[in-house]
Amino acid sequence: MREVRRKMKTPHGGEGRRVTTQTTRERFAAEYLQAVLEKEKDRSSSVVARMLEEGFDMISVFRVLGDAQVEIGELWEKGLIGITDEQFSTATTLECIKEVAARFRKFRREARGIAMLCTVEGEFHQVALRMLAELLRERGWDTVVTGQNTSVLDLVSRARTEKGRIDLLCFSAVMPASIPSLVRALGKIRGDPRFSATRIIVGGPLFNSKRARMSLVDNTTGKSLADHVSTNLADAMKYLDSLKL
Repeated sequence: MREVRRKMKTPHGGEGRRVTTQTTRERFAAEYLQAVLEKEKDRSSSVVARMLEEGFDMISVFRVLGDAQVEIGELWEKGLIGITDEQFSTATTLECIKEVAARFRKFRREARGIAMLCTVEGEFHQVALRMLAELLRERGWDTVVTGQNTSVLDLVSRARTEKGRIDLLCFSAVMPASIPSLVRALGKIRGDPRFSATRIIVGGPLFNSKRARMSLVDNTTGKSLADHVSTNLADAMKYLDSLKL
């Protein structure tokens, strides 16, 4: 792979400059990005370990990893890196997610509810869902993460039969092309009385766009097909922590 000169922004400043949470996060994100671009798995894991040593909580570490993954995606779209580079980054990040979760799962919390995390047909990005799954588990949720590019309604129906109920459905969408499949899946679930009590959250940076958010509005009722739409993990967890089930 040819060297990629474009890197994530790193903090600059004179001696004695106060290092803020944001600049610290940017520094770690840049270090992690460079490690995965150079395919150094141990170095990538070391960056994560140093974040934990400095007192980063789980969601802060995940935010750094997410920032790096977004940059990886942009580099791939611009042809600056290849598919093998993107695949290595994703695999390494998924391993780091597990490592971080293991450090925080110190004790078993009282069960809060059953959550199912899904991608729709045509959507292959699961890193954010894996992060969300670990954050939910840390808070006591029983979580099920579906496979990629699968028939959502069939999986949801099967999981409900096996679990007895589904309290929460979480959908992640990264690519604009996934929206039609997402809308169809949400419409079917909303029209199924078995899921009348199920909360639905949809997330992804894609929904910073008003157009993307409006695509989730039911033309008949004028209401959103999702109970909450989020663009980042912190916002998603704030909503989920507020739920009384």
